[in-house]
Amino acid sequence: MPHLCPHAGKSPGNACAYASRRTICGCNRCSPGRSTAENTPMRECLFLFHSTPGVIKTRKALQAAGVPFRVADIPRDLRGGCGLCIWLSCNPGEELQWVIPGFTESIYCQQDDSWHCIASWPATT
Repeated sequence: MPHLCPHAGKSPGNACAYASRRTICGCNRCSPGRSTAENTPMRECLFLFHSTPGVIKTRKALQAAGVPFRVADIPRDLRGGCGLCIWLSCNPGEELQWVIPGFTESIYCQQDDSWHCIASWPATT
């Protein structure tokens, strides 16, 4: 089975849009010479959403890509628009490919028993 780039939906030989940046795609075919297992540890990210449709859209995208995730209530330490969040384990930088503008509110990771906001976005009006 040929290797498919998760970003462009094409074989990386067909110019993966992220291959030259090496910031999101970490596979050896898209980023030669880089082994994500050796260089970057996986981390669990928490996605917050402005509304429930954002959770649904992100869930559908993750399911279609075969990426493991879980939907849960937002931790009490954090607040979010709809009360639901998505937990996703990935390498640093990979979480940004799952942001849906206007729906994703913010992404958090836990560091040293506290929440660290990686990025946040406004709702579209």
